[in-house]
Amino acid sequence: MYNRYKTLFLFLLLYSLCSLSLSANSRDLYLSSPVGESDEIQGADLSMDGTDRMDKIRYALGTHIAVWGGVGIEGAVGFTPKLTARLGYNFFSWSVSRDKSLSSFGLPKDVSNSVQESLGYDPQAALKGSVLSSMGYALVDYHPFSSFRMFHVSAGAYFGKISVSAKALLNNPTSGRSIVYDWDSPDDLPQGSFKDTDGNQYTIRPTDEGELHLTSIFGNAIKPYVGVGLGYSAPDSGRVSFRLGVGVLYSGMLRFESPNVVEGDVNKLVLVEQDYVPTVVQWTQWLPSLSLGLSVRIL
Repeated sequence: MYNRYKTLFLFLLLYSLCSLSLSANSRDLYLSSPVGESDEIQGADLSMDGTDRMDKIRYALGTHIAVWGGVGIEGAVGFTPKLTARLGYNFFSWSVSRDKSLSSFGLPKDVSNSVQESLGYDPQAALKGSVLSSMGYALVDYHPFSSFRMFHVSAGAYFGKISVSAKALLNNPTSGRSIVYDWDSPDDLPQGSFKDTDGNQYTIRPTDEGELHLTSIFGNAIKPYVGVGLGYSAPDSGRVSFRLGVGVLYSGMLRFESPNVVEGDVNKLVLVEQDYVPTVVQWTQWLPSLSLGLSVRIL
């Protein structure tokens, strides 16, 4: 699904630049005519803050690094000295691995005790954690001040996914092999069941490969954004501009997914005996953003 987001936004970026390029070429032909020249001279008298309203549309390409976004590329179109639109794509990926026992994995005690009793030992968990951010975006920059033109206000939305995933392969600490090999059939794999204080029933079972999976997804696929910044996405004086942006994304409620929770709601399960989770869920609805970038005008 998110590969479709990426393809869609790359297509929109190319389509927008090509369409606006055709519009600019048509406008240049008009201005080259006698009537166009007359209109351009008259329009120069209607300038705002000393800037000709008939300035040509500007096109730029840029790159940046951003919190939550990682590395990004974008295309920008400056319609006027005060108004710029941009489309872009961000990507970030990171992973880490470590080993720890199941009893220290943070599962409810009833679950870990049940698994240990079924196995006859405390299984080792080979952990792998990863962070993935893959998002396109559409933003508009507005430069409100004539005396401080590099300042701009940005608004728009990000489209895509930010997720944090954890995977644990359960194995025998003595043999180093998956716990699957301790049974004749995967159907015999141990599972843990328990009830929370509200009487909700949960059952957790490893996959047929003996793995546990949990993925945290940061809210909605569409994330509105507002922010402020310095610099130009489509420079109007000179060809290069450095950019700084700070803002906030509204991500929505953090949600969880796991193929191992065969009974019960995983979004309620993560709250059991985990006092910090409600705080994390609450605070991650709003994601602060910081970006540093470079834009180069191409036309």
